[in-house]
Amino acid sequence: MSTYIVTGGTGFVGAALILELLQQTDADLLCLVRLGKEDVDTRLYNALRLTALAHGYDRRILALAQQRCNALEADMDMYCCGCHPSKALGSIAQFWHCAASLRYQDEYQEEIYRTNVMGTHNALELAKRLKVESFNYLSTVAVEGKRTGLLLENIYEEDQTPNHYSRSKLQAELLVARTTEMRIRVFRPSGVISHSRTYTDGIFTGILYVMARKLLMLKESMARLQVGYLTTEAPRLRGDPAITVNLIPVDMVAQQAVRIAFSSSSASVFHLTNSTSPTLGAFLPPFWHGLGIHKPILVPSKEAFTTFDHQLDEAMEFYTPYLLGERVFDRSNSNAALGDEHAGDFPMDEKIIKRYVASWCKAILEPRRVRAREGCTVHADCAARIC
Repeated sequence: MSTYIVTGGTGFVGAALILELLQQTDADLLCLVRLGKEDVDTRLYNALRLTALAHGYDRRILALAQQRCNALEADMDMYCCGCHPSKALGSIAQFWHCAASLRYQDEYQEEIYRTNVMGTHNALELAKRLKVESFNYLSTVAVEGKRTGLLLENIYEEDQTPNHYSRSKLQAELLVARTTEMRIRVFRPSGVISHSRTYTDGIFTGILYVMARKLLMLKESMARLQVGYLTTEAPRLRGDPAITVNLIPVDMVAQQAVRIAFSSSSASVFHLTNSTSPTLGAFLPPFWHGLGIHKPILVPSKEAFTTFDHQLDEAMEFYTPYLLGERVFDRSNSNAALGDEHAGDFPMDEKIIKRYVASWCKAILEPRRVRAREGCTVHADCAARIC
């Protein structure tokens, strides 16, 4: 029986990928997990359980996880991830590298490059020593940076990235692409959101969930300074209403990545993107309305910004570069490998957008209501976590 190694299995995409590998293959999975407050076996199982329940899996998937998933304590900051190759039983057919830091701010620069670049280097070194057959890297379309127009499934040598996160992922891609000892695949999802049918997730870290949380916190803090700001008055936001907002459910990312890995495709780069994305002008009204925030006025620059508009602009810093230029993601490699020219279709009408927002708001607001009932103060660090 084959064995696959997976990193990042306690994360948003990694957990979904593990469940998909359990569904689509009969392989044993060796999951490299960083030690936390809980032991690695408990951390892994809890992440898989939360994700499986949120995604509507039959509980039998958890029995498969217990039978076929083994957690191995690891540290992506260490050479070979801190693992001795002899600890991996049998030959390793595939290595799935999902672990990453999602931070982008300057103060986290050292952590970002250590995790995303050196972590990938260490994963590659481990894969080489294990003589892995193929190395699958979960990257992001953010590596394509400020490029606009038709974006091909190519490796980009020139850096046009706007922040440390996307720059670190680009550097990691180059490490993978230059590897000759094994078959390599680079998967580039666009904005990953919750499940396509349940609209929810057990591990809430998707790109729009994080945006929703930031906006709700900004709404709360601004209300203390100016009553009605973001609720009755329209803020200005940099963005082009005609561009598309490329969002892809996490289950589609996991399903398609696994299917592509077992296809006969000889390509190396695959876009996991939505070919039927809504425009920014169509997406924002139901999204902001669901958050109880007034629809923004989309403008091309910061000209005529108020003090409050600048604060909103700062909160949207990570997203703004992707709201000002149209990007069309080529899916030729992905669709050919999947044998379906419509594999990237996931239409998002107003009804679906509202369902997603309702799910995110419930996940954000209910824990805060519990804290309020229990007399817990809403701390500043809740912008980064639900405490």
